[in-house]
Amino acid sequence: KSSGEMLVSGSTDKSIKIWDVESGGCTRTLQGHEGEVRCLDVVGGMVISGTSDRVIKVWSVDDGECCCTVAMKSCDGETIQVRRDVMVTALNGDRVLGVWGLVSCLGKFSL
Repeated sequence: KSSGEMLVSGSTDKSIKIWDVESGGCTRTLQGHEGEVRCLDVVGGMVISGTSDRVIKVWSVDDGECCCTVAMKSCDGETIQVRRDVMVTALNGDRVLGVWGLVSCLGKFSL
């Protein structure tokens, strides 16, 4: 997923990398997931990631810190999209669609 001058990639090695588009170099590696990273979205200064272990994390691009972790109960995320202050995740398997209100990067979601 690209945003401005950066590109963000997720990997089966459970990491997320932020790349400088101009130089092609990796500027930051985000670590903390226990499953392979399957989906990403970039909104403002945040990276939102979903993994095979049914966890969604919100990361700060500025310092690489994880701001929030949301554990999914029954599905692993395949797609994450954030529009305005709403996060939508399409889930496979159970064919469930999750929708959350993204209140802030301080770990607050309203379900």
